Amino acid sequence: MKIDYPQSELKSAIKKQELVGIDNYAFDNTNIGVVTATFEDYFLLQNLNDYSLSDSIQKIHFDDLIAVKLTSNTQVLLTNYLNR
Repeated sequence: MKIDYPQSELKSAIKKQELVGIDNYAFDNTNIGVVTATFEDYFLLQNLNDYSLSDSIQKIHFDDLIAVKLTSNTQVLLTNYLNR
């Protein structure tokens, strides 16, 4: 089932310093990371690899998103781990 949301709602849901899972047309798999900045048409994602933040930051356009997972038990645990 496909559910479409207005892009304005998606933009307001993705906030700086939030841990998210992202799937878009350019990625092979879902990427989990921390949003480092948000802009009108895109946001920056610092990937999480092996329970630590990587040095690479990806620019992700809202138009290219397939799926965004804002919360899950795994993400809550990872957020707690990163904030300890």
